[in-house]
Amino acid sequence: MNFTKLMTLIAVTFMTTAPALAQVQSVDDAPAGQIWLTVLLGVVMSALIIGASFLWSKRGHHD
Repeated sequence: MNFTKLMTLIAVTFMTTAPALAQVQSVDDAPAGQIWLTVLLGVVMSALIIGASFLWSKRGHHD
């Protein structure tokens, strides 16, 4: 995995989890279910991206 792909992975992970973290700060305004749904969605998306990148790197293509 090269540097560009790693930075993209970090950026996407941050973008998916940042709204959830922002919602946690204002827990009185947002329902708890929505917060956990957003966190879970961020984790699932991150896991999918990491998994896809890992599987893609296993194919032998060094891009």
